[in-house]
Amino acid sequence: MILLLILGAIVLLPLLTMGMGFGGMMGYGGMMGDFGGYGMAPIWGLIMMVVWLLVLTGGTILIYRLMAKNQGVGSDQALEELRVEYARGNITEEEFEERREKLRRD
Repeated sequence: MILLLILGAIVLLPLLTMGMGFGGMMGYGGMMGDFGGYGMAPIWGLIMMVVWLLVLTGGTILIYRLMAKNQGVGSDQALEELRVEYARGNITEEEFEERREKLRRD
């Protein structure tokens, strides 16, 4: 998780300055020019910045969900709690087997 935050900072800082006119491609006098004065340059830079932030945020969330799903975060915890309940004698063996099968199907 910390690695994702560091990577995000490395990527986001240039993106934030890119659209704000601090010498980036979308800024004043950059590769995109100034669109004949002030015109659309600041707006276009802001739009591009927001789009990149949305793409990066969505990608990060997607990667996190895939990693969590591959590690079986939800079902393993439920199965462990079921085992604890059975070990304590709170549920019968039949009830344990029935619930375990239900967890495996989900």
